[in-house]
Amino acid sequence: MAKSNRNQYGNNPKQSAFCREYVLDYNGTQAAIRAGYSKKTANNQIGRLLVNVGIQKEIQALESRIENKVIITKDKILRELSLIGFANMADHVTIGEDGCVQAVGIDKLPAGASRAIKKVKEKRVIKSTASGDEVMESTFEFELHDKQTALVNMGKELGMFREKHEVDINQPINITIKKFFRGKDGSDTPSQ
Repeated sequence: MAKSNRNQYGNNPKQSAFCREYVLDYNGTQAAIRAGYSKKTANNQIGRLLVNVGIQKEIQALESRIENKVIITKDKILRELSLIGFANMADHVTIGEDGCVQAVGIDKLPAGASRAIKKVKEKRVIKSTASGDEVMESTFEFELHDKQTALVNMGKELGMFREKHEVDINQPINITIKKFFRGKDGSDTPSQ
C-alpha cells in the first residue's frame, strides 16, 4: 500500500507550503508563487486554494499557533510594569560596612527582579601609587528602569487617574434653533 503524502488536513505538500507562506503576509499570489505554483497561474490558483476546506483548516491552525506565540495581554503588560514600578533597589545591591556597593548576583535576585534593571556598569582602573604599589579603583553604576513612569502607566490603565474637566454652571448657554423646510426641488432651506 502506497504511503499518502497528505497531511492531517488532507493537503499535499504544495498546498501545505501555500498555507505556511500565506500566513506570513496574506498575499495569496505571492504565497502561491513561493509555494511552487507557476507565476502565470498563481493568481488563478488563489480562489481555488482559499475555498479548499483542508487549506482553510491548516491556515487556521497555523494562525492559532502564531497567535499563541505572540499573545500580549493587558495582564502581562501590567505585570511587567509592576515589576518595574515596585522594584526595590535593596533587592539589587548591597552596601557593606565599609560603604562599598556591590551588585547582588542575578541568580540571587527575587523572581522577575532582573527585568527591572536598566543598566549595570563597572569601571575598573589600576593605578600605581608613589610607593610603586598598584591599587584598583572601581566605579560601579547600577540603574533600574523609571519607576514613576511605570507606576503612572499602571495607574492610567487601571483608571486611577481620570482627567477632571471643570464646568462653570453659571455661564449662560446660547442655543440657536433654525427651522428648515423642504422645497419643491427636495433641498432643505432655512425659513425666513
